[in-house]
Amino acid sequence: AVFYPRDKSSFFSKGTLTAGYTASDRTRLSGGVELSRDQARLADTTPPAWYFKGGKKSVEYDNAAFFMEGVSEYPAGLFSAGARYDKNEGFDPAFSPRLAWTKVFERLHLKAIYSRAFRAPGIDNLDANPDLKPEKTTVVEFETGYKFTDSLFLSANFYAMRITDPIVFTTTGTQSYRNFGPTGTNGVEFTARVKEEWGYCDLSYSYYAAPHN
Repeated sequence: AVFYPRDKSSFFSKGTLTAGYTASDRTRLSGGVELSRDQARLADTTPPAWYFKGGKKSVEYDNAAFFMEGVSEYPAGLFSAGARYDKNEGFDPAFSPRLAWTKVFERLHLKAIYSRAFRAPGIDNLDANPDLKPEKTTVVEFETGYKFTDSLFLSANFYAMRITDPIVFTTTGTQSYRNFGPTGTNGVEFTARVKEEWGYCDLSYSYYAAPHN
């Protein structure tokens, strides 16, 4: 039989409470709270050398998140604004806002989005490096599309993505995890769709490149 020094069982539990409120015919609000716990427990056969830091056979991290969103519809378009705040025992708090605007004309539609998100370090990440920060991603996106005829539609999407403090595995000196320098990508996508009685056909083109940091 093959023996793995760290035989680990993982458990994740989450509870969410949400509420909504219609402020007017144009505006809707929603929000809530989310509580979660990430746990890991080592098997009794695990050698002490492979215990978690501090000689522990089990670890757990609690996370509390608060989120809210508002959506309003006006002649100028549909506006959406939201945010999420996460507080975890294992790393610094993370704030993730999101702003969006969409507008549909007779044949033209426009969309603009700004959002931030994060990826939390896992239990093994934090066990190797307790000073890790969440990996944060910022995305700016703009999309436009036009319906030339009842059967021909063209759209274009432009985006820029930036990742700060990405979590990477390193073997420099000893095997561990650390936050790397900023990275990301810029790109554009074009799509054409023809839809007729015989079916439809899609043609797309994508181009992306990493920014020079």
